[in-house]
Amino acid sequence: MKSGIVVQVFTILTLFLYIIFAAPLVIAATDRTFASFLFTVAYEIAAFAVAIELAELLVATGLPDRRHPSASSIDTAKIRVAVLYVCRDDADSEALQALHTLRDVDIFLLDDSDSSAARTLVDSVGYRVVRRGTHVGFKAGNLNYWLALYGRSYHYFLVLDSDSVVSNTALWELVYYAEHPANSDVAIVQSSIVARPGNRFQTQVAGHSMLRRRILLRLHDRIGWTLSEGHNNLHRAAALLEVNGFDTSASCEDTIVSLRLTSHGWRIIRVDTQTFDAEPNNVFAYRRRSVRWTRQTVDAILAVRGGTGIRPTVLLARHLIAHLLPTIWLTMLGLLVITMLGSDSGGFTGRMMWFEAMPWLRISLASLWGGVFTLIALRLYCWQREGGTGAGFLSFTLISGAVASFSSMHTTLGLLRSFLVDQTKFLPTGSKRTDDVHIGPVWRGMAGPWFLAAFGLGSQLLDRTGAGGIMVALPLAVGVSAPLVLSWFHHDQVDGR
Repeated sequence: MKSGIVVQVFTILTLFLYIIFAAPLVIAATDRTFASFLFTVAYEIAAFAVAIELAELLVATGLPDRRHPSASSIDTAKIRVAVLYVCRDDADSEALQALHTLRDVDIFLLDDSDSSAARTLVDSVGYRVVRRGTHVGFKAGNLNYWLALYGRSYHYFLVLDSDSVVSNTALWELVYYAEHPANSDVAIVQSSIVARPGNRFQTQVAGHSMLRRRILLRLHDRIGWTLSEGHNNLHRAAALLEVNGFDTSASCEDTIVSLRLTSHGWRIIRVDTQTFDAEPNNVFAYRRRSVRWTRQTVDAILAVRGGTGIRPTVLLARHLIAHLLPTIWLTMLGLLVITMLGSDSGGFTGRMMWFEAMPWLRISLASLWGGVFTLIALRLYCWQREGGTGAGFLSFTLISGAVASFSSMHTTLGLLRSFLVDQTKFLPTGSKRTDDVHIGPVWRGMAGPWFLAAFGLGSQLLDRTGAGGIMVALPLAVGVSAPLVLSWFHHDQVDGR
């Protein structure tokens, strides 16, 4: 199916689903309290998020993987390839050792580390180490420093994060794709990244990449939504030099350089070549990464300011909403509880009478939750098609809900800080690595005010009206059970104290 047709089908399906989920509430929202307005806005955002994710899965399920042409043969002796291992106090010994399997390439260790122990580990590997003595420009500045020194001497360079593992076969597969004449306008060949084996927590959260693979390869790559993931990808040196390297205005250099390359006529493609990286080793590291990704999405939106066209703008908005969706659900829950316990006299805490009087609300909530459960069913189908089991999907669903609850307040505060205070200061996820997780901080780390208030007031809401019953019950169950779920999946890391 041609890309233009896929775009049209995906757009129409997304809008159709959004109208189904959103229209009844718009019809029902007849009162004018400020709380009602906030609830309606939050609901519309949630409806759009469910609509676009459901449309992604539906369209991707009906499409085959996209196959890009690959060169049948190349003269490796004439193609100069550099491998750039980028680290800052987070060098991974297993990933460093994996570099020894790479052949016919030049390997550079771009080390921004401050720690003497980290520098010693990097120096012990035996490859050329490049240090610049500053952290200006974050990772982008580190890569630009190498580009200025060596970029014109190579046809391609592969970027690896500190936890990246790429086989020699995978590396040269990426080069074969880049060398095909039909891909001469491709600036970045993005591999499909799979999680490395890890502890119990890492194994469970890795299920997300398995579900996303189908969407990324079948849909996003067809409609121009493929962006650099910042690592495990091959870059055409000439393309990066043409756009003056990586953008240092924000720490999300991968997103911004993708948009700049696209605006200069270059393409970015995703291929089904498997490479590896490591998931955060515990929920605290995972939350740090979630906050950083959310803030970097905001930084990218502020950096480009809508000057990239409609498709990239919608994609960035889709990413931002996905990061904030747990908080949006909790906001709706809190507003339901507060307003239903308010008086009938109006004002911010006045009771939203249409919750009790309007049948449209029940229809709207039923349609939205119908979309949610359909989404879960489709995820299960895709999970099984990728070789997963029903028990594994249940575990993944439990840990996903718990992690989202655990991270929601921090991601929201991070977003507000990016909009109101300053840009993200890049801190590698693994630079504060710890393998000891105490149960106490896991429990205290939950966004207590959200869940305690919901637990104390939720039963009254259920008694007052059935309209919001499932809206309260399911998020409440996820929030209350989250500390238990996180404790269970960190059992192999807890030291018993």
